[in-house]
Amino acid sequence: MIVDYLRRVWFAIKERVFLWRNANRHARFAAIYARNLWKNPESASGYGSTLDATRQARTGIEQLIGHFGITSILDVPCGDFNWMQALRFDGAYTGGDIVPDLIAANTARYGSDMRRFQVLDLVADTLPAADLVLCRECLNHLSLPEAAAAAANLGAAAGRLLVITHYPDHAENADQPASFRYRRLNLTLPPFNLRAPDRMIDESETEPGKVLAVWDVTTAPLRRS
Repeated sequence: MIVDYLRRVWFAIKERVFLWRNANRHARFAAIYARNLWKNPESASGYGSTLDATRQARTGIEQLIGHFGITSILDVPCGDFNWMQALRFDGAYTGGDIVPDLIAANTARYGSDMRRFQVLDLVADTLPAADLVLCRECLNHLSLPEAAAAAANLGAAAGRLLVITHYPDHAENADQPASFRYRRLNLTLPPFNLRAPDRMIDESETEPGKVLAVWDVTTAPLRRS
């Protein structure tokens, strides 16, 4: 019990120092990448972006691609593209991220005529349109106002499907500053107030209760009236 308490205290101090040294979300996520704060040997984007942790996500997204005839994908944030490179998809892919060095590295290593990467701030920028817009495990790191703005931007860019990490059984959305800390968000609750998803991709192998929620934006408004 004492060890757990000390661990929580150390984490709180570490986060406070990190936030003080990096005043905004651009600097914070650039620092996370530059210093490899996730400490994962496979992916600079952390364990959640490993091939093992994304098996269910890849399978579910590939099923969506086939069922809906998806020809373009916007993936934001794309991170280091570790797991999406394994996705079976022959259409146009755009990967966006707030970290310029990450985009430069992805472009040099993976870029092609059908696979492009660009610097995007999903909170503040107008996002390029695509049939399927994917945002996995990102809003969970943002403040609630930032996450709500990002969800609206993502929805505006989706031509057919919007796919976002969601915890349908979570009871209350807590606020926090944008940082490396991850917490659960239920996108049907305030401040998001999205309607119930049309379908869900189970990701419980990595965390109980976690899904990729899927909304068909052509059938009804995203937000509840």
